[in-house]
Amino acid sequence: MGHVSTEKYTSFLEKLVRFTHEEPYNRENYVALIHEICNDYNLAKGVTEFYTTPMMEQRGIGESLCDFDNGKGTRILLRLRIITSAKAVIIGTLYVDANGDEYDDTDIAQLDLMFRIILGFVSRMRLMRKVEEFGFYDMDGYRNYRAFARFLDVNNTENKLGGMIAFHYDMHNFGIINREIGRANSDIVMHQYYNLLNRTIGEDGIIARLGGDKFIGIFKPELKEKIVKIFLGTNIGYGDESGNKVRVAVGAGLYELPNPFMLKVYGNIMDKIMMASGIAKKKPNGGVVVYDDSMQVEKERVKRIQSEFTNAIQNEEFAVYYQPKVDVNTGRLVGAEALARWIKEGRAG
Repeated sequence: MGHVSTEKYTSFLEKLVRFTHEEPYNRENYVALIHEICNDYNLAKGVTEFYTTPMMEQRGIGESLCDFDNGKGTRILLRLRIITSAKAVIIGTLYVDANGDEYDDTDIAQLDLMFRIILGFVSRMRLMRKVEEFGFYDMDGYRNYRAFARFLDVNNTENKLGGMIAFHYDMHNFGIINREIGRANSDIVMHQYYNLLNRTIGEDGIIARLGGDKFIGIFKPELKEKIVKIFLGTNIGYGDESGNKVRVAVGAGLYELPNPFMLKVYGNIMDKIMMASGIAKKKPNGGVVVYDDSMQVEKERVKRIQSEFTNAIQNEEFAVYYQPKVDVNTGRLVGAEALARWIKEGRAG
């Protein structure tokens, strides 16, 4: 005779399927159901293990999850090992009290099916998280450009970008910090600075790394004063001793999105924050520069000059003027400085 009635077992199955597929996922309902199943079947403990590959399983590098444990699990009742199509390994183990109930074939068959549903769910959730990590985080644990682009897409669809402030920054003189405190400590400093900004920005914005010490992000306008203060300089701790700190400042470019704002291409934002940060980066101690349209005009002017430069050389449009250098003591000519002027359409540039 089984531990539960057919009606009860059918109810468990129905709830398992519903709770493991509903959106949004309600973990509280799921865990309550797991506890109910374990109590009705007199189970002592249930453990799931997840490994990204069989090699990781052999090395013991994976994740373990236990949602029920009454401390009496001394005998393995059921153990399942599944390899997914993505070659991930999911293992589930049910424990019972060695001095407890006996389980017939009906019990084992029922538990086997329910446990397979649970393992499929756990595997799906873990794989989704791994996909999130691989797709939207870099190897050092920072959100990447794809995460930033996804944030823009989602909020653009919901018309929430208007009025927000996008930014790009380079960490000022980070090479010097690297030499002074070492690579390992400077990596800690970069993470701590990123975490500080991430906490300040919150869930309504995002910060992501482009690579190296270059970061981008976007935040709500009411946070501007706090964010700018961090950009201009803040002390960041590193190492085991709390007294170890280094002051970090950045060259940051901001772009205040108009309201309303509808994003058509990412370049509408990226070009502007990169342009402003390029100016900020030239400041001696870092700084913050807010984009305005005059920067675009200047960029186009410089680009036009650069495009005409090669032809100007070929057309011999540059004239060299020499300014003598005279020794003030002897009055003798000792050298000259050369000045090149661009003669274009009869006018010297």
